[in-house]
Amino acid sequence: FGSFWADLSIWAPETLGYRVYDTSDKSNPVQEVDVTIDGIFVDSRRIGNTVYIVSRYTPDVQGLIPAPATAAEATQNESLLANVELNELLPGITIDGTRQTLVDPTQCYLTNDGTVPAYGVITNVTAVPIDDPSAFSNTCYNASAYGAYISENAIYFTEILYAPDATATRIHKFALSATAISYRGSGEETMKPGNDQGRKTSWSRSKLTQKYATTSRSVSKTYQLDKDGTLVVKVKINPKGSKSATHVR
Repeated sequence: FGSFWADLSIWAPETLGYRVYDTSDKSNPVQEVDVTIDGIFVDSRRIGNTVYIVSRYTPDVQGLIPAPATAAEATQNESLLANVELNELLPGITIDGTRQTLVDPTQCYLTNDGTVPAYGVITNVTAVPIDDPSAFSNTCYNASAYGAYISENAIYFTEILYAPDATATRIHKFALSATAISYRGSGEETMKPGNDQGRKTSWSRSKLTQKYATTSRSVSKTYQLDKDGTLVVKVKINPKGSKSATHVR
């Protein structure tokens, strides 16, 4: 979704939600459930009898300095946060007027990479069964993210890691099965400019290209950020002795 995804302020507390209506009498639909969720809507998809909702949330702590410029400001933030309860930092969900916590801390995944700094945005995947919309489940991902993709059986979050001589893309996979959302693993690809072990990589501010060849095929991959912030990925595969194929997403 572009670099703005990594910004903290745009995910500051808002609300999203859903309502379910009984339309057996199409001339008189009746509301059955009214739900409000803390956060900002990102995407959703219905798979079978379940709707998956992706949202993001930045907690609002009164008096917190978002970008402390001095040691005194950092100390002030630490003192403030030391007196904040965990549930005050987590988004909630309100079902027909009754509020509860959206996130179970034991179902919130954190990075185990000690080189990655703490991140102030919570990304939530909420599974809502159509036949019982109040019986939701939720999984939380608390690390940097630049986009999400939902397939028929999984959701993938992308994370970009920058270094002076290379850029790495990390992808996290969560399997989807009805209301069960299960972490399956993460993969990472590092890209270095120039020719690195046969992979020729170059990039500019908005475009990255990588090419390589094996004994059976050549591959060209392009990642380009459009003016509206959309990331377009194009992969061209040219097998030896066969027609080439281009995939765009």
